[in-house]
Amino acid sequence: MQNAPAISLDFETFNLLDLKQVGAELYAASYSLEVTVIAWAIENGPVKSVTNPRVLPAEIASHLAQGGRLRAWNAAFEWAILFNHYKLQVPWENVDCTMQRALYAGLPASLEKAGMALGLAPGMLKDNVGHRLMLQMTRPRLGGGKWHKDDPGKLARLELYCQQDVIAEREIASRLAYLPETERRVSLLDHQTNQRGIALDIPLIQSLTDLAREETSHLNQACATLTSGAVTSPGTQTAKLTAWLQAKGVPVSDGLDKAAVADLLAGVAAYAGDIKQVLELRQEVAKSSTRKLVAMTRCAGSDHRVRGQLMYYGASRTGRFSGKLIQPQNMPRPTFTKPNLKSAITAIKQGASRDTIDELFGSPLDVVASALRSCLVPGPGKLFVSYDFKQIEARVLVWLARALDTLKAFADGEDIYVREQKKIGLASRLAGKVVVLACGFGMGAPRFLETAATYGLIITLAQAIQIVCDWREANPEIVDLWYAFERAARKALFRPGVAFPVAGGKVTFQARGASFMEPATLAMTLPSGRQLFYRNIRTVPDPSRPGKGGDLTYSGIDQTTRQWVDDIRTWGGKLVENAVQATARDVLTDAALRVDAAGFGELVLSVHDELIWEVPTSLAAERAKAILAWVEKSPAFAPDLPIGAEGGVKASYGV
Repeated sequence: MQNAPAISLDFETFNLLDLKQVGAELYAASYSLEVTVIAWAIENGPVKSVTNPRVLPAEIASHLAQGGRLRAWNAAFEWAILFNHYKLQVPWENVDCTMQRALYAGLPASLEKAGMALGLAPGMLKDNVGHRLMLQMTRPRLGGGKWHKDDPGKLARLELYCQQDVIAEREIASRLAYLPETERRVSLLDHQTNQRGIALDIPLIQSLTDLAREETSHLNQACATLTSGAVTSPGTQTAKLTAWLQAKGVPVSDGLDKAAVADLLAGVAAYAGDIKQVLELRQEVAKSSTRKLVAMTRCAGSDHRVRGQLMYYGASRTGRFSGKLIQPQNMPRPTFTKPNLKSAITAIKQGASRDTIDELFGSPLDVVASALRSCLVPGPGKLFVSYDFKQIEARVLVWLARALDTLKAFADGEDIYVREQKKIGLASRLAGKVVVLACGFGMGAPRFLETAATYGLIITLAQAIQIVCDWREANPEIVDLWYAFERAARKALFRPGVAFPVAGGKVTFQARGASFMEPATLAMTLPSGRQLFYRNIRTVPDPSRPGKGGDLTYSGIDQTTRQWVDDIRTWGGKLVENAVQATARDVLTDAALRVDAAGFGELVLSVHDELIWEVPTSLAAERAKAILAWVEKSPAFAPDLPIGAEGGVKASYGV
């Protein structure tokens, strides 16, 4: 495929729908879609363009029909336009998504920011002014009308912008390596999964929406009564609620988001009872459940399936999938037992009132939140087979550290949380669980204290210090791994081109560049052969740590702000965390590719460490056993890594 000639292609469009809200498939299939500009270039040939095309230009259609490559930034969008609007299906094997290549190379998902990170000349960069014009022209004019029909000057400017996108994309493509073959297969599976989509239980979604709306109205009325009409919608009237609280003597200084309200409630004993009740109402109605229901309704196609909900390499540092649209990755975990939740869902479907749900099951909005996962269902004549990899990161960590005793405990099926509890003398299995999940990447005592609290484990700082110290003393192989990773990374940085192995040769570090003319890029090669890239990596002096060689610092995506920044600090424990999470991802995708090749199920979703397939109902039990065997089979790149999984056949993603 890489040898076939490529056409760089870019579409500008008009639509009544919002692309970010409905996804590329519904957007491209909408009756209101109009293609306003097409720009293209074959290989290094001249950039051509047309405005308001009635049909796809013959040169583009001919190129693709003859098996030429389609190359674009976020090529899933161009693919969707070609397939849904022009009825031209391009095999994904013939698609070269430059954005996916950039993500693999450690660059941003933004064309503009990727170009800047690569140091492209101004004439090769995406046009920022044109970008704002594009956002304006993709939607109707205020009061009606279409920009591309009513303002020829703006249409001509949009055409130049589209041409510049082709230039920028082509230049970036020339500087990036192609995806490795295994990653091409993962990209193809991602595309197939997104095209397949996942079915939604529309009647249940409608019933949950009605219940949430009724309960929100009830809570709004309660708030209006408590505040004498000053606040009639505590979930949306943030300014009014802030003013009411301040008038009551409550110091609101950090806003009223989830964390701020929790902090206020923790210290509310000094205030009147109505303040506590109003804050609790805010906490209740501000839940995201209703927004999820709206997103599901908005994104469902005519066959009640939502497509395009996964993003390849969405977690840029490790390569894990992330979510879009309905974002199943951040759906809340049910707080009810499965029998109770199943009964509640049945009652809701049968039209039970808000009062009945409240009386039988508790907070209606808690019921709604717990039922969200159950809105994801198999298609007609199908069931889900779902498997969650058990403690996969903890397994990978001890495998890389060659902590043989703990590795054997995993292989023997021992409860690793109880084992850790006994190993360092902790008071409960919960404490053992928190230690396993929190301490493996160098977490200090203050952060451990905070993390423990999120799991419901309340300890003092002194206890946290003791637990962290005891864990490190009991797990010297893992502590040594942190230092080994940092030493190897630093050595690689100062000896470009030389590979430095760690973890018994399972992982290597190698740098390129590191000259006055070219900033260094550090490559971490994982056990699977995939590489993680740390761009513009260097050491930055830290006055608080004299004589330590400076901090390892690189350019990348800030995990909090999601912006490309030049000052991300890393260290041994963090490098180990990256390697562990990325290797766990490779274990997951390896299993998904093997099950797909065997034809045992059709993948419809990946959520964290869980894979969900659709299988025919009549074959579900048989296929579940076959899929489990593939899932628990150690990958070829880690034959001595014990894999465990739990799950089975399900009638919905929830209960």
